[in-house]
Amino acid sequence: MKLRHALAIGTSLMIGLAACSSGQDAAAPAAPSVELAAAEAAYLDGLYQEAQAAGESEVVVYTPFPPALQSVFDAFTDDYPGITVTPVAIAGPPMQARLRAEADSGSPQADLVFMGQSDTVPLRDSDLFEPFAPELAAELPSEYRGPDDLWQMPISHTTVIPYNNRTVDEADLPQTWADLTDPRWSGLLGSGDLAAGTSGTVSALAILYIKGVVDDAWLERAAQLQPTIYPSSGALIQGVATGQSAIALPQGNPSSYTAVLQGAPIGRALLAEGMPSFGLGLAVTRGAPNPTAARLLDAYFFSAKAQAVAATTGLTPTMPGAPVPPGLEDAELLVLSAEETQQQFIPAIEHVASTISG
Repeated sequence: MKLRHALAIGTSLMIGLAACSSGQDAAAPAAPSVELAAAEAAYLDGLYQEAQAAGESEVVVYTPFPPALQSVFDAFTDDYPGITVTPVAIAGPPMQARLRAEADSGSPQADLVFMGQSDTVPLRDSDLFEPFAPELAAELPSEYRGPDDLWQMPISHTTVIPYNNRTVDEADLPQTWADLTDPRWSGLLGSGDLAAGTSGTVSALAILYIKGVVDDAWLERAAQLQPTIYPSSGALIQGVATGQSAIALPQGNPSSYTAVLQGAPIGRALLAEGMPSFGLGLAVTRGAPNPTAARLLDAYFFSAKAQAVAATTGLTPTMPGAPVPPGLEDAELLVLSAEETQQQFIPAIEHVASTISG
């Protein structure tokens, strides 16, 4: 089935959309007034003092989406002055290749790495990470833990179904995953890049496939709708906002939520069987230039304060009792176990991509 590909829309267009939206702009949530608990503060302060004594003043973080994490980085630098956070936007195979090249050269540049869940499969036995289990992550559920303390997942990327709330009536929204492949959406459906492993869309569909929510017949029906393929999540959201597509296959919540806050005509639908959610693994790089400062920031992400800040960006905190991102209060999350991730995730991604794109 030949799929249609969309041209990327300039960032300025989204700014214009925000200015001319007919609906009221959603107010940006205020930063939560959460203080570090005494036990958290004591543990983190110990690492802070060690980092200062070692002369460590920076943490370089390789991450898929610096803007979504900037609020947490800002809170960290407020709490621990003298240590700056330098995010580097990189993800997927390019990140994997860069980490390996730096390790082979004997000169790692990253202190911390945020890995997409699919990255954890090829990097599991790579010897690129230093085992670290912060005390603040003691209650983290097992599905968000890597093997041998190589990484933990402080946040998760929960997906939603973005739609244009000017052209799609709420009464017409799909309620189930089967509804999303109704012929009524033919030519109106948007999608992230379905090349294996390169988008939240294909990862989300792989989770649905592993969990048995969708099957090959569903994937074939989705292909028959001839979804318009966008090169990035930002381009997809812009495509929905401008009416190129009326609705989309699952996308990470942060990009949709940001568009809502900017006043774009974007709605977010949740489907009955649950929404795929994939964790982001946080790991300390072996040979990190600033290892103690790296462990400090790693541990900080599991504090109640950092978890609350992350929720205001649309990311889903993974610690028990952490706040839920606005608009996802009723979402049933579909999360892979560590075993499902290691054994089934990559084959499922490849199968989903080939079935819909083929």
